[in-house]
Amino acid sequence: MARRWPLLLALFAVLTGLVLPLLPVRVADPVVSWPKPGGPAESTVALFVPYRPLRVELTVSCAVLREPRQVTVFSTFRPDDADGRLAGLYVSTVDGRVQVAANGREVFGGPVGGGACQYLVTAGDGRISVRRDGVELAAVDGLVPQVAAFVTELPPALATGRISLTAHADARFQASPTLVKYLLLALSGLLALACAGVLLVRFRRKQRRGLPRPGVVDLVVPGVLAGWALIGPMTTDDGFYVWMARNVANVGYVGNYYHWFNVPEAPFGTLQRFYAEWAAISLHPLWLRLPAVLAGVLAFWLLRGVLRRIQAVRPSVHAPGWLLAAAFLCWWLPLDLGVRPEPQIALATALTAYAAARARLDAEPAWLALAALVAGVAVTITPSGLLALVPPLLVLPSVLRALPARDQRITLCALLIGAGSIALPLVFAEVGLGALLEATAVHGWYGAHSPWYLEIQRYQSLLGGLGEQGNVLRRVPVLLGAGALLLVAVLRTRHRGGALAGAGCWPYAWLALGFGVLALTPSKWTQHFGALAVFGALALACAFGSLPRIFAEARAGWLLRLGSLLLVVLLLGVAWHGPNWWWSHSDRGMPFRQQELFGGVLGNPLVLLAIGLLAGLLMTRRRPLNDERGRWIAVFGWAAAGLARVSMVFAVLLLIGLFGFTAVREPWSLRGSCGIGDAIRVRTDREPMRPAEPAAVQGFLPGRGYTGEFPPPPRTGPVWGSFADLDRGTGALNTGWHTATVAPGDVLVVSAAGLTGKANALRAEVELPGAAPVSRSLDDELDSPEWRDFVLGTATESGTAKVRISAVDNSIGRGGWLAVSTPGREHTHPLAADTGPGDGPTLVDWPISFALPCARPPVLAAGLAEPPARILLTDEDYTEMAAITRDPLWGGAYANLLAVAKYRGVSTHLPGRPWGRFVDVAYDYRLDGHAVRVEYVTRPGWWRGPSIANKDYSGRTTPTKAPR
Repeated sequence: MARRWPLLLALFAVLTGLVLPLLPVRVADPVVSWPKPGGPAESTVALFVPYRPLRVELTVSCAVLREPRQVTVFSTFRPDDADGRLAGLYVSTVDGRVQVAANGREVFGGPVGGGACQYLVTAGDGRISVRRDGVELAAVDGLVPQVAAFVTELPPALATGRISLTAHADARFQASPTLVKYLLLALSGLLALACAGVLLVRFRRKQRRGLPRPGVVDLVVPGVLAGWALIGPMTTDDGFYVWMARNVANVGYVGNYYHWFNVPEAPFGTLQRFYAEWAAISLHPLWLRLPAVLAGVLAFWLLRGVLRRIQAVRPSVHAPGWLLAAAFLCWWLPLDLGVRPEPQIALATALTAYAAARARLDAEPAWLALAALVAGVAVTITPSGLLALVPPLLVLPSVLRALPARDQRITLCALLIGAGSIALPLVFAEVGLGALLEATAVHGWYGAHSPWYLEIQRYQSLLGGLGEQGNVLRRVPVLLGAGALLLVAVLRTRHRGGALAGAGCWPYAWLALGFGVLALTPSKWTQHFGALAVFGALALACAFGSLPRIFAEARAGWLLRLGSLLLVVLLLGVAWHGPNWWWSHSDRGMPFRQQELFGGVLGNPLVLLAIGLLAGLLMTRRRPLNDERGRWIAVFGWAAAGLARVSMVFAVLLLIGLFGFTAVREPWSLRGSCGIGDAIRVRTDREPMRPAEPAAVQGFLPGRGYTGEFPPPPRTGPVWGSFADLDRGTGALNTGWHTATVAPGDVLVVSAAGLTGKANALRAEVELPGAAPVSRSLDDELDSPEWRDFVLGTATESGTAKVRISAVDNSIGRGGWLAVSTPGREHTHPLAADTGPGDGPTLVDWPISFALPCARPPVLAAGLAEPPARILLTDEDYTEMAAITRDPLWGGAYANLLAVAKYRGVSTHLPGRPWGRFVDVAYDYRLDGHAVRVEYVTRPGWWRGPSIANKDYSGRTTPTKAPR
C-alpha cells in the first residue's frame, strides 16, 4: 500500500476533475417584466442576447383588441420593420379581429371574442400557443421569437393595465458553482498540486547548481522588450480580448462579448480571467502590455538555460548569445506584444522546454512536475497551448528508461497525469458539461473552425494575404524557420553526429512538431506563429549558428552548400516582398505604410545573393577554416548562414527603427491614459469666418448651384455652386481672404459637394498663427452630391487665422459640378471627454477598442445588452471585420440595434488618414420601460438548454470561416 498511495492520489485527482462538469450549478434566470411595476405600458427598447428568450408570456386584454382601426397591439420589433416580422412576435387587430404572428408566420387569426376576455400568448420549449380565457385556440411548433423591443401603438392610457409581458432571458451561461461544486473544485486543484508535490519529492536529485553569470544579451533583450511596449504595434485581437475581460465582472464568465451571442470562451478562458483582474487595476495600454513583456523576458532567460544544457552535452552546437537574442527578437517583436495568448504560450513552452532539459540532461525527473502543471494551465488558455506538451512528451520515454524500477516508471506517469489534471478545475470553474458543449457548438456554427487539413490557409494568409496577416516582418522568422528545418532534414541524411545528434536535434524536433500542432487549432491566422517564438528562436540560432560547422563535418560538396544559399535567398526574397502592414492605428505615419519596404529592393534575389556572399567571405577570413573542401566551397555554406544572420539582425533593427520613428511622428499612444481618444478632436460650434475682401465669382451661383437633395451643413455661411443649366456650367471661384480669431486646438474647415478632382480643382490657402503659410489641394476623389468637410489645419497658438478658397469647374457634362462653402472655424475638445466612464456606455468597434481604453463598455449580462449611448466605428480598412458585432449571422451582440435606433454623426478630426467615425445613437423608444429581476435555478451540469447553433435561430444556414 505504501507504494501504491501515489497512484491512488493521482487517480483521485483525475476522477475528481472528471466529476466537475457533471455537478449542479446555479444558473441565472432573468425575468424581464413589461411594463415595469407601477409604470405605463410605453414602448421600450430591450436588446436580448441571445436574441430569443427561453420563454415569453404575453397577456392582452380583449378590451384593447376591439379597435376599429388597424393597430399593432404588441410587437418585439418596430411595426413597420419587414425583417423584424420574419423573426419577432406581432399581435395586431382590425375590425374586431385579432392576428398573432411569430417568426414570419400566422399562429392565430380570428374574432376577438365577447365579454371581458383575455388572451395569453406563450412561447417556449419549441412551441407557440394562443389561449383565450384558458382555452387553447391555436398552437404551432417554433422557436421563441426574437426580441429587440416591447412595442405598442396603443396610447399608454389605454394599454396600461391591459397589456403585460414576462420574458425569461437566455442567461444559461451565467452560472455559478453550488457549494458541492465549490468544494470539489478546491479539492481537485489541491489534489493536482499534491501530485506535483509528491512527484517533486519522490524524484528529486540533490544537485546544487549555481545561477549562471548573466551576459550582456540578458540585459539587452529585456531593455528592448521594455522599449517595445512603448512603441510596438497592437496585435489583431487586443481590443477584442480586453473587452471580453472587462465584461467578466458583469456575468461571471469569459464571454465572447462582440459576437457569438456572448457565449463562453470555454474551455479557453484562463488568460482572460487573469486579464479581468489585471485590467481592473488600470486600462492604460502600457499596463495591459506588461504581462507580455514579462513573459518575453522570462522566456528568453529560460531559452538561454535550455541552450546551455544542450551545449553542455553537444559542444558542437554553436549558437552565440547575440545570435539567439537576434533570433528571439526577430520572432517575438512582430508577433508577441499585447493581450493575445501567444506570449503566455511561448512562455509556457520555455518553461516546459527548460523542465524537459533538466529532467533528461541533468537526470532530474522531478522537473517534469513543473512541466505537467504548466502544460495543464496552457491548454486552458488557447488551443495552441498544446505546444507546451511537446518538450516533456519527447523526453518522457528517455526519462522513463533511465529509471531503474518498473514501479517508479508507473508512479511517475501517474503523478504526471494527476498534476496535469489541474486543467479540469480551471475549465469547469465557470461552466458545466452542457454549457461547454453548447458554447463549442456555437463557436463551430458561427465562428472559425477550420479542420487540420486546411492548415494551408494559414500559409496562404502569410504569403498572399493582404493586411497584417501577410506582414513582411512576420514572414522573415517563419520562413527562415521552415528553411532551417528543411536544411537540417537534408543534412541529417548525410551526417548524424555532432550538432545533429541527440539533444542537438531537439530544437528542430520541437519546431517541426510545433508547426504540426498549430494545424490542430481551429482558426488559421498567422498571429498564432507567435506561440512558436521559443522553439523558432532556438532552431534559428542553432541551425544558422552551427551550419558552417555541420557542412564541414558532413563533408558537404559545393552543390549542397550552394543549394542551401539559394534556398535562403529564395525564402528571404519571398519574405521581404511582403507588405509593411500593421494592425489598426499601429502604422499611422509609418514610412512605407502598407507597401513593400524600400520599394522591394530587400527582396531582390541578386541583392540578397550579394549580401550573403559578402557575409560568407568576411566570416571565412575571420575564422579558421577547418574544412577539407577548401575556402571557396566553404564560402557558400558560410554565405547561407551569414545571410540568415544578417537578415535576422536587420529585421530587429528595422522594426525598432520603423516604430521608433512612428512613435515620434505619431505619439498618440503616449499622450495620456485614454490612448488615441486624447488625440482625436470632436468638432463643435462652427462659425463662418469673416470675409476680408470680396469674392471673385465666374459661373458659380451664390446661395445655390448644388442639387437640392443634400443641403449644406448648418452654420456654413454663404455657399457657391456651379450646378446650373442642366449641369453643363463651368466657372471659377475665389472666395477672397477670410479671417477668424483662433485658440489652440481650433480647426479650420470648409465644406464641399460634387466633384472635387479630375477636371475640377479645389484648393485652400491657409495661414495659421505661428505657422508658415500652406497651400493644399482638397480632393477626396469623390463625385457625390453629399457635402463633405475638409479640415484645413489646427491652431497651435492664439491669434488670427486667414483662409482663401479657390474652386474651378472645368467639367462638361452631367455630374461634373462643384459647390463650396465659406471657410469656418470650429472649437474642438478631446474625444475622451465625451466617452469617459461618466458619459454612459460607449460601444467601440473591436479593431480600435484597445486604442480607446477610457470608453465604458455597455454591459452584456442577464441575457440583455445595455443600449449604448454612442458608438465609435472603425475606419474603412476594418469595417467588414467590425460588422460582426451588428450581424445576426455572426451572433453579433448588437445585431438588432439598428432595428430600434438610428445613428447621428458627430464631426471629429485626427491629422492623417481617417481614424473612424463617432456617432450618437438615437433610439426610437425609451430605454427604461421594463424591469429585470434575476433569479437563480439549480440545474445539473449536463443541462444544455435549447440549441442556438442551428439555421433557424438567426438565419445562418451553414457554418463558414469567421473573419477574425
